[in-house]
Amino acid sequence: VVESDCEVGCDVEYMRERDFLKLSATGFVDVTVGLNFCHNDEDLYRDLLSDFRKLNRAESLDMAMDNEDFELYRIEIRSLKSAALTIGAVDMASRAKSMEFACKDGRYDYVQMHHEDFIREYNHLMSALNESL
Repeated sequence: VVESDCEVGCDVEYMRERDFLKLSATGFVDVTVGLNFCHNDEDLYRDLLSDFRKLNRAESLDMAMDNEDFELYRIEIRSLKSAALTIGAVDMASRAKSMEFACKDGRYDYVQMHHEDFIREYNHLMSALNESL
């Protein structure tokens, strides 16, 4: 009985490793960075990845852009920046930071010019998460 439990446990460990390797291979997420934010607690990291996937912010960012509500856009993008960094999506967090500071500085033309590319990259990240986990 103990041996079968180990086999089940070993299978779970293998699946976790495989999922994390697959996610890292996408190039969108540095799993090591994400795990470091979680003090190497894989269950917590999986929970954060799951939460990130559930809160798709593309629609709220698009709506804020359509309404030229740059204060709401700044708030949404700041939240996305923090969440992205926490899961290890460092490039996405960096891009979000640029958009956040552009809003804060009143450089709305920059935000408008880069919004579609940002959303496209964000959607690629979301697809990678959905396919990897």
